[in-house]
Amino acid sequence: MRIIAWRSPESCLVFEDAPKGVDAAANAGMDCFVLTTMHREEEFGQSNIIGFAPDFTDFTKEAANICS
Repeated sequence: MRIIAWRSPESCLVFEDAPKGVDAAANAGMDCFVLTTMHREEEFGQSNIIGFAPDFTDFTKEAANICS
């Protein structure tokens, strides 16, 4: 396997839909955007969350400015 590019965890954005996944992103030092497909916003309390959306469609419409 050849690594094309490497980014530091701090420069990555994780998309997650489960609290445990958000925990894993936090433990890796990554920010997380939560998709509320399986869990409600109230079930997430982690400090690395930068936004919520019901699906990827909402992400592109409402949250793209967060990543720019």
